Amino acid sequence: MKKLRKFLSVSVMVLSVIAMSFPFGVSVKASASAGDLIKMAGNSSVYYLGADGKRYVFPNSETYFSWYTDFSGVITIPASELQSYPLGANVTMRPGTKLVKITTDPSVYAVEPNGVLRKIQSEAQASALYGTNWSKRVVDVADAFFTNYTVGSALPVGQYPAGSLVKNASGSDIFYFDGTNYRKIANEAALSANRFNASYVLTASSTVAASGTAITDAEFVNVAQKTTSTGVVTTGSGLMVSLASDTPISANVPKAAAFVPFTTFNLTAANDGAITVSSITITRTGVGSAADLTDVYLYDGDTRLTSSRTISSSTNKATFAGLNINVSAGSTKKITVRATVANSATLGNNGFGIASASDIISSAAAVSGSFPLNGNVMSLTSGATAGTIAYSYQSVADTSVKVGQTAVELAKIKLDTSGSGEDMYVKMITLINNGSASNSDLTNLKLYRDSDLVASSATVNNDKVTFVLGTPLKIEKGNSRIFTVKGDIIGGASNTVKYEVDDATDIVAVGATYGYAASATLSASSASVVTINAGELTLELNGPASYDVTDDVDNVNLANITVTTKGNNPVEVKTLYGRIDATNNKAVDLSTAIENVQLVNTDSNQYYDVSKISSANATNYVFKVTNFTFPAGVSHWKVEFDTVKANVQDTEYFVFSMVADDTTAAGANAGIDAKNSDNKTITDINPGATITGNKVTVTTANATVAKKTLADGSAVAKTKNVKLLEFTVKAGNSSAVKVKEIDTTLNTGDKSDASNYTLWMDGSSTALKSGVNPSGDAGSAINFTSLTDGGVTIAKGETKTFYVTADMGSTVAGNLILNLTANGVKAEDPSNGNDITPTFLTFSGRTVTLADHGTVAISVDSSSLKADHIVASGSTGVEVLKMKADASDENVTMKTLSFEVTAPTAISKVALYQGSTLIQEKSTYTGTNPYYITFDNLDTLATPLVIDKDVDSVLSLKVNFANIGTGANDTAASGDQVAFTAVDATAEAVGYSSNKDLAAGDISFVAAGKKSYVYATKLTATKDSDQPTVLADGDKEVLKFKLTPAGNNGKTPTLKGLKVNLSMSAGIALVNAADAITLYQGSTKIGTYTPAGAGEASGTYTLTVATPDEISASGDNYVVRANLTGAGADDKVTASVKINNGAGNDDVTWDDNKDADVISISWIDLGEDSSTTRIENTINY
Repeated sequence: MKKLRKFLSVSVMVLSVIAMSFPFGVSVKASASAGDLIKMAGNSSVYYLGADGKRYVFPNSETYFSWYTDFSGVITIPASELQSYPLGANVTMRPGTKLVKITTDPSVYAVEPNGVLRKIQSEAQASALYGTNWSKRVVDVADAFFTNYTVGSALPVGQYPAGSLVKNASGSDIFYFDGTNYRKIANEAALSANRFNASYVLTASSTVAASGTAITDAEFVNVAQKTTSTGVVTTGSGLMVSLASDTPISANVPKAAAFVPFTTFNLTAANDGAITVSSITITRTGVGSAADLTDVYLYDGDTRLTSSRTISSSTNKATFAGLNINVSAGSTKKITVRATVANSATLGNNGFGIASASDIISSAAAVSGSFPLNGNVMSLTSGATAGTIAYSYQSVADTSVKVGQTAVELAKIKLDTSGSGEDMYVKMITLINNGSASNSDLTNLKLYRDSDLVASSATVNNDKVTFVLGTPLKIEKGNSRIFTVKGDIIGGASNTVKYEVDDATDIVAVGATYGYAASATLSASSASVVTINAGELTLELNGPASYDVTDDVDNVNLANITVTTKGNNPVEVKTLYGRIDATNNKAVDLSTAIENVQLVNTDSNQYYDVSKISSANATNYVFKVTNFTFPAGVSHWKVEFDTVKANVQDTEYFVFSMVADDTTAAGANAGIDAKNSDNKTITDINPGATITGNKVTVTTANATVAKKTLADGSAVAKTKNVKLLEFTVKAGNSSAVKVKEIDTTLNTGDKSDASNYTLWMDGSSTALKSGVNPSGDAGSAINFTSLTDGGVTIAKGETKTFYVTADMGSTVAGNLILNLTANGVKAEDPSNGNDITPTFLTFSGRTVTLADHGTVAISVDSSSLKADHIVASGSTGVEVLKMKADASDENVTMKTLSFEVTAPTAISKVALYQGSTLIQEKSTYTGTNPYYITFDNLDTLATPLVIDKDVDSVLSLKVNFANIGTGANDTAASGDQVAFTAVDATAEAVGYSSNKDLAAGDISFVAAGKKSYVYATKLTATKDSDQPTVLADGDKEVLKFKLTPAGNNGKTPTLKGLKVNLSMSAGIALVNAADAITLYQGSTKIGTYTPAGAGEASGTYTLTVATPDEISASGDNYVVRANLTGAGADDKVTASVKINNGAGNDDVTWDDNKDADVISISWIDLGEDSSTTRIENTINY
């Protein structure tokens, strides 16, 4: 099981709905039928439509491709129709295709119908069923999707799982095993009708016989199977919880350190829906105690998500309920556990984790993770205490303010470090408004330290305002500083502002010595309450924001005004003055550029005409409204007017203003003359100053056209839907635009090169116009008029993308380029029908190089074998050549590939693969030196050999080698050298789109593999771990190694000779005596070397092995000894044997078969992945 365990240690988590980019050939339907693969326009997710009217999700690409080979059957349906099909369950892996496992369990399962899993009990069982490469079938299923399956009983040894396709080794019939019967698949049509993939057919180890009824038509194509569903899935199916890679590392933490980050974990939602997490329970870990930590929080980045929690002393847990953590589909959110260390904490280690999936409550169907998930442990130090900081509220300058006042003091806080043992750096202050005023009543909030501005902007979230200090402000220990919040009052009459610190974590101050935050403590004081006084009459401008209008539009909204009367009494207005200014230095006369100025009560929809003041000039329009009533309480009003197209100018903008004060204070033709219910003139009017609205800019209805750059490409004859030109149209900000016509011109090319020019809008499956053809060659117009639905309306400020496609002719040459004609986008303002002509220069689409047909080049892949190698006879599935295939201009279907082969009798079968897919097998060769093996009719196979355009396709040859022996099929001989070389001249192919045969010059087929030396067995050599180490005079061990045979023929190899290299310090030599160097196998001396004379020192010595030593099947251990003299202090001797250096270059000489004993092999091949070139050992004096 070692190999099984090794494979299972690798896992991949994929949580995704299948999403691909589709070519234009995807079919479009108005409605779908059960069994269809469906998607909607503008969205690439693909679903299976079940007979129950539900759409089923493919959780990953492996599941999809277990049922389908490509995306050609996908149809596009309207979004409204797709949304009408509720989500069903997830699709499970097709039975008989892949094996599955999960990342958190080493078990491997076969899949049977309806998602039933049968455990594979051992590697031997897996190999018996699926061959030695069984591990390539294994697919990791995300834990969250594993619940889609049902785990059944373990698969008995010797039994195929139901759903398997099986054939006998000696026959071509394919059977479907249904768990009881081996049902014969009647013919090729039945195989195709059930979408069975021949690459998953298993070869039975023992003969199987047909039983049950034959399969003649489609029976096994229900992708949904009998999977149950709980109805519409409103949230994601899975939430995975894991430790974040940046979870805090272990550290020493001082006492009183506040909101220290302990653990960060990831919440990852599956791609099929967003997840809402409502509760998280965390568990304290380590040898510390719950009392060491006073407050625990959850954070999202720097944002506190919760109030503090206390850790239970009995369970060491804290639960954060009432959460609303939203994790969007397919995304990850990081959550950090922070805690404050008690000032009384003792020495101890503390950490936090999530103990189990049940500690997460969410809307997900399942929660997965490698629980418990524990962060690193923090060590508490008793000798250090973090700094402290206290805060107290100070009185603001004025607690009674009016709408319209600016730079008003809203809060004042004193921060004090008098009790701190270190200086503190203030980094951030967050306050909550516990008054009744809303965020929209305040603007321009700033933070000051004394009189210095320290934060010029604030982040407002709900009722909280956060100031981040760009440069942290230092407060020396024993000192204090006062911080003031100032802002402008723009609304909120009769409401209050009360800014307070909500939690001890909301003042972030970090110690200068230890670097940890302090927990802010409140000194006895109360925050100031600032009241926004209403006055008897208050006017507030609240929009609209600046916007654009066209030069001919009615009811332009210039200002929204909220009016509040005091004491719930109405106010009688005798005269209200207002003013409209024309700016941007345009010579416009407002007396003629605008008309129908009105004041409108939007609550009652009552209109009041205004009177223009005679003193107004051309650039301002002063008006008054007389004798009307502001209702009691709060009422809402607006000022509007109409533009006069003939007199208004482009880019001119208008601004409304008025003095919200009584007429005596406001001056001539300004202010409000009003009386209260006591018939007294009102002088208490807020804000007592001019209020000014935002810009309304006149912009002529327009559109902007921009080119989208497409990469140049190629196309061959008969190719459909080739994209030629793409561009965008953006409507201006003042008005929507309706595109009615697109005019293009044939820049380069002939009218016969393409036809059916079609205009599309991106995201729509319905053509705006199709079937348009040029009347002539280059320079001819191709205009798209009478568009679908009369054209495309683009909302103001929005952008739409358009593109043009065409179908290539049967005979093409040269280049094809399409231009967008100058002013060729014809549009109108849909509100009034006025023409809009976007102005732009002519631009060209991409250059499409036309070819009559494609080309293909096949060459040796960089990952193919780079050196000759040894193969044991009888080995199967040996990859001897890997090739890279590239098609240009179109996809190319190969018809014939032929290889010249040497020593063909050493081969029993050759298989051609594309990637991991078997294309064809051959067991015969032709010719007589040279010999050939030819793969033919590749275009007519159930899985034809198609080389995709511009995509590297990897082809490989895998060989089953014949045995060496005396049997009828034992046709290999020791030393056979097998090599494959591509025969370029005989390669044949056909264009996928053009359907034209490629000529000889269109196919480049140049590939030659390295030699495979075939022997009855193969040796490996390894260095023993227990090597001699001590050098001294006399007969000493110098090197130990092991030789192990590997082969399928049952032959016994023999060791016939050995060379040993000795590298010795000066003064050391072999003893001049017989057997100065010896080779032992066990206790038996099998090889010797005798010096020719005295003084032989460093060199390579050949040992004589009188009787070849048989090497046992489990391998034999060998020891080299040397009789040495002259060794002394600091001397050393290194003994080595060369291996893995190529044929004839190694120091070990052996024979592959003791029974034949006809060859001598001086080469031990360890494979290209091994960098070993010798076995050596050094002994020292």
